[in-house]
Amino acid sequence: MGKRSGGKQLVWIRLRRFFRWWKNPADRFSFFLVIATSVGVFVAALQWNELHATDKTLNDTLMANTRAWVAPQGAMFDGEITVGSNLRLKVLLQNVGKEPALNLVHFRAPAPIIFPIEYDAKQMPYIDFHNVPWPKNITCNFPIEKIRDGRTVYPGVEYSELYYIFNSGPKFLPQRFADKLDGLIIYGCFYYESFGQVRKSPYCYYTLPSRELPMKSARFEPCMSGDAPAT
Repeated sequence: MGKRSGGKQLVWIRLRRFFRWWKNPADRFSFFLVIATSVGVFVAALQWNELHATDKTLNDTLMANTRAWVAPQGAMFDGEITVGSNLRLKVLLQNVGKEPALNLVHFRAPAPIIFPIEYDAKQMPYIDFHNVPWPKNITCNFPIEKIRDGRTVYPGVEYSELYYIFNSGPKFLPQRFADKLDGLIIYGCFYYESFGQVRKSPYCYYTLPSRELPMKSARFEPCMSGDAPAT
């Protein structure tokens, strides 16, 4: 008991010595001043972080509302379709943003995707969603940081980019398409610059031969799966 009591007294003596400054008004004032200053610095840091986050949000919102946005608008066959010849298509696009899209370039898939079509009881061609090899649009995966020698796409103006499919032999697509045996998928990506950043707009379209209309009048529709996100 004696040792415990002595130990407690020693601790109490040390505490009293440590807090001896508390009796001095000037020391107490300095203590509270340090506390107040620390709290002020902490609050200022929180406010600066919040202001910085708010400023970034406002800048992002301003950029999103005023930047260029290239939007693919569809696709169509360009000119007559002749069995045994190359195919030429047009991919339609429009800048739906506020400023011009600079240095636009077009990356096309190396080859289209061909898939067999289905027919219903009335011999109308249709697409079976689960049996179509929808592509993963890798054309938007290129790590491009700067674009040179591209075209300028102004807001509100309709543009088009050519898409060629080259003849690959006797069973080339036009014959299969003319015989109404196959459907066609094309895909690619537009790269352009806005506010000094490289932006990307992917597209993917499919078409089926019509039972009544000529091949060149076939309608292209957006793919049902597999497209990449725009940036």
